[in-house]
Amino acid sequence: MRIQKQYYKKTLNLLETYNSIKKHIENLEITQLEIKEYKSRDIKCIATDGVRVGLVDPDKIGNNLIRVEDMIYLTNKELVSEKNTIKMIDDAIDLLESDEQYIIRKLFIENKTPIQISCESRYDEPKIYRLRRAALNKIAICIHGYKAMESKKV
Repeated sequence: MRIQKQYYKKTLNLLETYNSIKKHIENLEITQLEIKEYKSRDIKCIATDGVRVGLVDPDKIGNNLIRVEDMIYLTNKELVSEKNTIKMIDDAIDLLESDEQYIIRKLFIENKTPIQISCESRYDEPKIYRLRRAALNKIAICIHGYKAMESKKV
């Protein structure tokens, strides 16, 4: 089973950014708490530079402000999107064979190198690379569907 290069790269990029996405989710959740605090104090808008807040409608002040209600909507939308991405990756990893899961989790979630993995496990480096490649192919199909597969030339 061969995967088209573009889908392989997209899948690899998703896995490489897994921890960054998780950190972004944490930051969005903190931002939501701050926004709720603004709303509880009846603040209607916030400057996009994060310096000023206002109790009046932003239309009367200028274009560099965002309504608290709009911030709530935008952060919720982004948070849902990021959580869905993490769930999609986790679900795809859960479908792998246990050896493949182990390698993917070590490489991309724990940020271990193949050498570190081989030192702490029963796998040599070539085996780690084979398992990684097989796992990435399977994850690509889980995430992108069968369109990710290379078609056979007749």
